[in-house]
Amino acid sequence: MYAVNPAIIASFTAGVTTIDQVETRLGKPAGAVRTPSGDQVIAYAVTRNEIYGNDRTPETGTALPKRHKMRYSTMLSFDAQGRWIRSWTRTDDLGDASPGALGNMGAGDIMRNIGG
Repeated sequence: MYAVNPAIIASFTAGVTTIDQVETRLGKPAGAVRTPSGDQVIAYAVTRNEIYGNDRTPETGTALPKRHKMRYSTMLSFDAQGRWIRSWTRTDDLGDASPGALGNMGAGDIMRNIGG
């Protein structure tokens, strides 16, 4: 899973493709940072709930497999003139996203779901 399709990244030419061209192709980034040297890094991210580590053991008290929230990020670096230099990806496990994670549920949620 990638935030940006690798085939799209492969279509960019280092030192030629501009940040405006990238944003036209990919849309507005999730974030951007400018370095002291004037370079800029933009990031695209996708978050998904996925079965944790291929572990299909049911969550306690349910028949549902354990799930974690995963964030896939693609960062693209541009020089001070706004020309693409390189890109890299990152995957972060944001933790338990299973319905059995009762720490994320309040009494109001329970009452609301049973018509209370």
